[in-house]
Amino acid sequence: MIGECYLKIAIISDYGLPDIRVEREILLLNKLGYDVYFIGPYNYVSLANDVKIKKVYAVNFPPKAKLDLPPYGIWLRRRINKILNTIKPDKIIAVNFYSAYHVYKLGYPMIFDDHEFNQLLVSFRYITREFIGLKDKYSMLRALSLMVNTIYDIVAENITWVVSEYFRKIYVGMTGNH
Repeated sequence: MIGECYLKIAIISDYGLPDIRVEREILLLNKLGYDVYFIGPYNYVSLANDVKIKKVYAVNFPPKAKLDLPPYGIWLRRRINKILNTIKPDKIIAVNFYSAYHVYKLGYPMIFDDHEFNQLLVSFRYITREFIGLKDKYSMLRALSLMVNTIYDIVAENITWVVSEYFRKIYVGMTGNH
């Protein structure tokens, strides 16, 4: 341990654990002396040794909630808000796109550590027309695209991102934002 900091860090992920990149981040935060809390899907498996999480709050992010469809997005944010009020973290790190969006909607300052750039593209494969109640594929993809683009615009304009140089160039090319 480097110091006696005892800062409380809440890591929130809509993808969940196990995730080796998140676990490595937790290991680093542990070495710095921080208490780490995890919010997100949790499968009770660790890919990295010696990961110490002060408390895990198992919260699923169903597709309807990810897309902020009423009332599912509201229900998800209520649950996250209740947990964050309990933890009272000094810092919040959102490690996935949808978790960053929902934390932003709650009004908490955070760092968005986007290590899952392709998550937006993968979302299109897993969110089927049953989730949004549309019958034809074109309407479904158009509606889904509008929802994801709206969420993306909000995240791109309002949240501090931490990404690699490679992804920064891609984001700048997509949005023009630096």
